[in-house]
Amino acid sequence: MQCGEAPDLSRARRRHFFPSATKAAPEKSNNRGVDMNALAKWSVCAVIVGCILLMSAPAQAQNKRSFDTGTRTVTGVVNDHDGKPASGAVVLLKNNKTLQVRSYRTKDDGVYKFVGLSPNDNYELRAQLNGVSSGSKTLSQFDGRKETKIDLKLK
Repeated sequence: MQCGEAPDLSRARRRHFFPSATKAAPEKSNNRGVDMNALAKWSVCAVIVGCILLMSAPAQAQNKRSFDTGTRTVTGVVNDHDGKPASGAVVLLKNNKTLQVRSYRTKDDGVYKFVGLSPNDNYELRAQLNGVSSGSKTLSQFDGRKETKIDLKLK
């Protein structure tokens, strides 16, 4: 034997040191000829696949929830008395439950947008520009739309 070579173990020695390597497992079968070892392997595979599917379902639900935050948005256009977009108008949004007021200054197109509004609260909207104000409009908690469009007109 040279250095680095594995010793040649005879069949008897292999059987002595590694009894499971030389003996084939007897095939178990029921009275209908079904291989019970194969059936057990498929059962384990089915359980593993089932567990993986069950664990992935909540992850998909969390991804869906991250996009649907449960809030709503209100947008609209502020127009002057001539019907033209009111540039620089201040739109006030008041939460009627907490009395918190948020404001938004319109750009040249007169568009405003408030996001992240609670669906369980009523809101009051009005616009102001150069001492002129619009009428007050209400966004109701009973309005189930995620995005609502409310245009305001300065008087």
